[in-house]
Amino acid sequence: MENIDAVENGNAECGLGSADLVYNAYVRGTARVSQPHLHLRGVAVLFPNALHITTRADSGVLALADLAGKRIAAALPGDPVPTGQNSRMDAIDAAIAALAPHHKRPETIAIGMEDAVGALEHRRVDAADFYGGYPFRPVTEAAQRYRIHVVEFDDFASSLVKGRYPFFKPLVIPAGTYPGQTNAVRTVAIDNVLVCRAQLPADLVYRLTLTLFRGLSSIAPVHASVRQIDPENGAATPIPLHDGAGRYYRERELFR
Repeated sequence: MENIDAVENGNAECGLGSADLVYNAYVRGTARVSQPHLHLRGVAVLFPNALHITTRADSGVLALADLAGKRIAAALPGDPVPTGQNSRMDAIDAAIAALAPHHKRPETIAIGMEDAVGALEHRRVDAADFYGGYPFRPVTEAAQRYRIHVVEFDDFASSLVKGRYPFFKPLVIPAGTYPGQTNAVRTVAIDNVLVCRAQLPADLVYRLTLTLFRGLSSIAPVHASVRQIDPENGAATPIPLHDGAGRYYRERELFR
């Protein structure tokens, strides 16, 4: 949310934000600035932030329904409860409740990502929710310290979560993404979005967008999540595109 607020108030020209937070900021504001962020414009949909509900492999907590009544470290950054909508954690809790209707709801503990890795290691929590583009560093760190299990979302669980919080979409984390992960894992994710200020010159944003997509192969060795950027989805931002970005996507369709 700090990224989004910084672009809105002019302290930054561009920034990254999760699609749900970008949309809510544009429509109604953020926790810090509770008015529509009308200076935001979309540049490109980037890589997805995957939900990694992570447990210890020896914990017996292997499926989503197993989380009923358990302690979950919610290491989800920028996750307010937007006005008139459910938060990400509400959607996950609702899915767990639907899969285990006769059990207690999980206990959610707000905690930093680094602390969540240690809390899971020392069994102070039963699971941790990590949220980021894969391979996500805290999950890698956890897998290097102890054997982990990433809880799957089958089609039914994915539909439950998406019905409650429509920004979620199904995603598969490939096998071998994390140490000891031998199978692909189905989960849910929310796209990251590159945004900019509406006042930026159209030619500048056009060149920025062009350079971004031309340079993906150069960026990928430094930022592995870049390999998941799909140029076909670039224009599908949850807020209006900047005119310069719109020009790039129109030309791409015209000259491809």
